[in-house]
Formats: sequence, structure tokens, C-alpha cells
Amino acid sequence: MRFPFSIRSAAFPALLLTLAVAACDDDDPTDPGRPQDISITVAPAAVTILQGEMATVTVTLESTGGYTETVTVFAENAPGGVGISQETIDGGAGTATIEIDASVIADIGTTTITVTATGPGVSSTSTTFDLTVESAGGFALAVDPAVVNLTLGDSARATIGIARIAPFDGPVELAIAGGPDGLTKTLDSTMVGGDSTFVSLVADTAVANEGRFTLIVRGLGEGVSGDLIGFLVTIVR
Repeated sequence: MRFPFSIRSAAFPALLLTLAVAACDDDDPTDPGRPQDISITVAPAAVTILQGEMATVTVTLESTGGYTETVTVFAENAPGGVGISQETIDGGAGTATIEIDASVIADIGTTTITVTATGPGVSSTSTTFDLTVESAGGFALAVDPAVVNLTLGDSARATIGIARIAPFDGPVELAIAGGPDGLTKTLDSTMVGGDSTFVSLVADTAVANEGRFTLIVRGLGEGVSGDLIGFLVTIVR
């Protein structure tokens, strides 16, 4: 008795099942029979940061062929004044958080950052993200008058002006230095939230010398570059 049709009919589904299993095995990235390789993605694809601030991006590592080595992730082409951390991912897959630290004098503008992953036994792989550094603002100091005339035994005052540059709107810490012995320098306020303060100058008759001297006012603000400005004091009898 011949059963050609029924035998073929029974064998055909089994053949399809075998082919389907083989196809699934080909798609399995953990299959040790596949070539070992790594790939990375970075999120977000664009980061904006102010001078003096920090931000992060997440690097996701995937691998094939049962790769389980530790992979090092690092960034290149960072702008001046910006530091980007180097991280590792264990086990051939996972995520790492890369920290971006922009100093208060970081270069302003947009730069394409290259992130590279490298591990033993596989070719390195890279991707990119865009980093934009924006100005944190700041402030500029001024002294009025620029030359203070002072008679021994007398006092005088000068105004220290503070011009803030957006988006900075914080207080400015002031200090003053310079001048001869016997010249007393007193700031009305050392932490200034407004646009100006005063410095009082007193020349001690018994100690201060006559002449022309340079005094320096220094200002510091949180998250922005500081500023220095000089002015002259002329002491006469």
C-alpha cells in the first residue's frame, strides 16, 4: 500500500517547525555560535547645559555571540572647559551614566561629542550626541570715582557698581585689597544683592604714607566667573 501524500503531509509541518527554530536561533544575540560584537546608543541625543552646571547622558550597551566582557565607555571631542567622565559596563550588556561637567569658563556653543565603547576581543563601536553649552551670565564691577583723592586724617567714599549679565541674578561677594599701611578700607556690605555698595577709606595721619596707590576690588558669584577691578587712591597732606 502506498501513502505518498499522507507521509509528505506529516513531514512538511515538522520541516517548517525545524526551519522556524533555526531562524529564531539566528536572531538570538546570546547565541554563542554568532560572532561576538558590541553596539551602543546614547540618550538623550542632544544636551544643553549652562556654564558651571552638570548634566548626564545614558549609554546603553548591547552585545551578540554571548559576549560577557567588561566594556569601557569614553567620550571625545569635548569643548574647552568641559569634562566628561569615563565609565565601564560589566557583563557585555547594560547601561552607564556619563557625567558632563561644564566649568564657569567653558567654551560656549554646540559640539558633536563622540562616545566610544571598547572591550577585549571585539571591535570598538561609536555613536554621537550634541552638546550645547550656554552662557551662565555673570557680572561686571565698576568703581566711581576711578581716582579717589584723600587727605591724611580724612575719609572718602567710592561707589562699587555691579552690573549683572542674565541669567545670573545672584548675590556677589566683595573683597578689597591693596594700599599702604594706615589706610583703612571698609565695605558697607561684603555680600551684595543689589546693584551697588560703598567703600569707605580713611588715611591714618600717623601711619599712612603719601602717594598714589592701586586698590583692587574682587567679586565672586556662585556658578559664574569672578571679576576684578582696580582704582587709584591718591593720599596727600
